[in-house]
Amino acid sequence: MALVRTDPIIAWLLSSEIPTIRYRTLVELLEVKENDPEVKNVKRHIMDEGPVPTILGKQNAGGYWGEPEDFYQRSRYRGSCWNVHLLAQLDADGNDERIKAACEFMLQYSQHHETGVFCYRGDSSGGMKKGMLPCLTANMVYSMAKFGYARDERVLKAASWLVNNMRYELKGVTEKNWPYHYDICWRKRTCRSGAVKVLNGLMEMRDNGAPLQIDRSIEECSEYVARSCTGRDETQPSTLTRPEWDRLGFPHLYDTDLLEIGDVLWRSGVRGKAMDEIAERIRSFQGNDGRWTQNGQFVNKLSVRIEKPNQQSRFVTMLSLILLSKMNKI
Repeated sequence: MALVRTDPIIAWLLSSEIPTIRYRTLVELLEVKENDPEVKNVKRHIMDEGPVPTILGKQNAGGYWGEPEDFYQRSRYRGSCWNVHLLAQLDADGNDERIKAACEFMLQYSQHHETGVFCYRGDSSGGMKKGMLPCLTANMVYSMAKFGYARDERVLKAASWLVNNMRYELKGVTEKNWPYHYDICWRKRTCRSGAVKVLNGLMEMRDNGAPLQIDRSIEECSEYVARSCTGRDETQPSTLTRPEWDRLGFPHLYDTDLLEIGDVLWRSGVRGKAMDEIAERIRSFQGNDGRWTQNGQFVNKLSVRIEKPNQQSRFVTMLSLILLSKMNKI
């Protein structure tokens, strides 16, 4: 069923005070063209209304938030790496000098310059190699690709590391030398949430024209995500109802949910029963009024209030409808 402006749920989304929601509703649900004056006007307001200017208003002159070295570990969900990723998900303008400063800060402090990976510890000389995290690397690749860095040599180096070094093992990686030294990332199995982030980052690089041989890696990663997250492999029981994945929310940071899993799988070309099950699971959380609830684990921990937890959510409703509309499941 096609969505139109007169639908109560669409009118509710378009009444949001957050321009990102109005923008994505127009473009992705009502299919209004990017060059339409209404879309262009709403998109401009992302930078001066709602959460984006609030986040940027807390930024220091050097492009960071809080203390420079506390970009990840000692500033969970409020520090520089978290804000960069959140701003990307809010469709902030990568041409804005404050966004560029934030990206440059993360490239200086978090990226290990020799290998290209991003690390949870670092200083002005670069990231500490041992502190490398695949999910952090993938989230920074995704964010910087959205902000116009897809052809930047430093971001290409990070994406190339993901292409050349990620291993998708259902039974875990036995090797314990760097970069497979963290048990939580590799031992039981390749971290499923991390794989979702890698898939998201690599597809964002592809979609933004990165000069990188990336299609085979996207295929391998999507196959792993489909098998390990939906139980479509004889070595795994069904994990579609893993409790934390049922907590549909926004934003998506280091962990994931069925909304993000479904989105990355659909964009990578996965079809069939597994996707049908994800769609039905997402639909099962829709209220009688057509709306979804904000159950994300991060929403109350951010540097800015986006939505209230456990209440009706325009973000979750919008993202659910976008995915279901792509799948013709509305």
